[in-house]
Amino acid sequence: MQLNKQIARTRHLSGNELESFRDAINETEDSIPKFAIMMLWFTGARRRNVFSMKWEDIKLEEKLWTIPETKTQNDANVVLVNAAIDILNQLKDMRYNEYVFFSTTSKSGHIGGVRKTWEGILKRAKITNFHLHDLRHTFATSLLANGADAFMVKKALTHKSLQSTQIYVNLEVDDLREKLNETVNKMIGKKDEQAL
Repeated sequence: MQLNKQIARTRHLSGNELESFRDAINETEDSIPKFAIMMLWFTGARRRNVFSMKWEDIKLEEKLWTIPETKTQNDANVVLVNAAIDILNQLKDMRYNEYVFFSTTSKSGHIGGVRKTWEGILKRAKITNFHLHDLRHTFATSLLANGADAFMVKKALTHKSLQSTQIYVNLEVDDLREKLNETVNKMIGKKDEQAL
C-alpha cells in the first residue's frame, strides 16, 4: 500500500504583499510578539528556535546567533543582519530572564505564540492564507531573488542538505525572467537590455 505523498507548502510574500506586510508591521505597536515576528522575518529561522532564543547564544559584536541542537545538526550559526541586531539592541534593556522573547506568564519563560499580533498584522496588510512559517519561505525566496545561490540559502536556513532547501526555491516567473535576461545579456555582451 502506497501512502499519499504530502506536498510541501510553498507560500511566500512578494511584490505588493511584501510591501503591505512591511507597512502593517511598522504600524504595529512595539511588543515582544512583534519583535519575535520581525526576527523570524529577518533570519528565516524556525519559530521554536526564535521563540526560545537565549541571550547567552547571541554574540552582538560578531552579529552571530548560535542555535543549540537544531533540527538538522548539533549547533548552527545564524548570521544576524543589521535589522536583527537593531531589535536585539532594543530588547536588551528590557531583559527579564535568559530569553530574548521572554514571557512573564509561561512556564518555559519564553513566548509560546504570537497569534493575536500576527492576525492583526495580516488583517492590516489584507493578506490571507499566510502562516507564520511562510516567513521562512519568504526569506529564502527573497534571498534568491536578490542574487543568493542555493548554497547560501542552505546555510542561511541551517539545512543539512540542498534537498531540504529545494522547497524554498520559489522564484517568481518575472524574477526568473529578469535573472535569465541579465545572464544571457552578459553572455552575449548586451548591456541594459530590457526584458521583452
